[in-house]
Amino acid sequence: MSRDDLISILLKLLLLFGLVGTTSCSKNLKSVTEHRKGLAAAKQEDWDLALESFNNSLQIFPENVRCYYDRGDVYYRRGEFDLAIKDYDEAMRLDDKFVLVHINRGLAYFRTGEFEKAVGELTQSLLANPHGADEYYKRSDTDFWKSEFDAAIKEYSAHSSSQPDEPSSHYNLAVVQTMRMDYEAAIIAYSEAVRLQPVYADAYHNRGVAYSRSDQLRKAKEDFLKAESQRSPQ
Repeated sequence: MSRDDLISILLKLLLLFGLVGTTSCSKNLKSVTEHRKGLAAAKQEDWDLALESFNNSLQIFPENVRCYYDRGDVYYRRGEFDLAIKDYDEAMRLDDKFVLVHINRGLAYFRTGEFEKAVGELTQSLLANPHGADEYYKRSDTDFWKSEFDAAIKEYSAHSSSQPDEPSSHYNLAVVQTMRMDYEAAIIAYSEAVRLQPVYADAYHNRGVAYSRSDQLRKAKEDFLKAESQRSPQ
């Protein structure tokens, strides 16, 4: 390959990533700078400055998936849950593999009283990435989000106590406990759900996740196989 060919390829790559052209490069840099400024402000719980910075970043680069997620978190912390959900929706529209969005969107639905939607989002997270909680809690504001799950557990515990014969009430509680990484309690609640409703593929799958996270690998494998068999067409 000649030197000219190498230069041609390099230029194409630079163009592909938007690094050639003063205007494009300047805009990308400004967007990144504003996003980082917003993250720094959020870390200090300066929600107004964080929101202003994220808005600026998205105005420059509207396809910034992570910025929608981070702005959604700011809206959440401000108690503006409907706006948070809109940003989480947009992040998921731009990248449907962004699993962490399901977790916070689930909590936002919990805060708006849409309890079934909340569990549906958390279930999607567990199905997509059984180890998602590990990444989720590697953040500076872990204590806040754990407290949100504690509030959810309290609510869903009340539901399961008032509806002891309803399988979904135990399942819903178990899902939230799983995301809170309280695997022992989750296993108990999943077990009650499948006792009441033996054909319950999601419950078996998620109990398998809880077993695997508790190093009970044989039981985890049995539950994963059970879930797979229940989902397979007969």
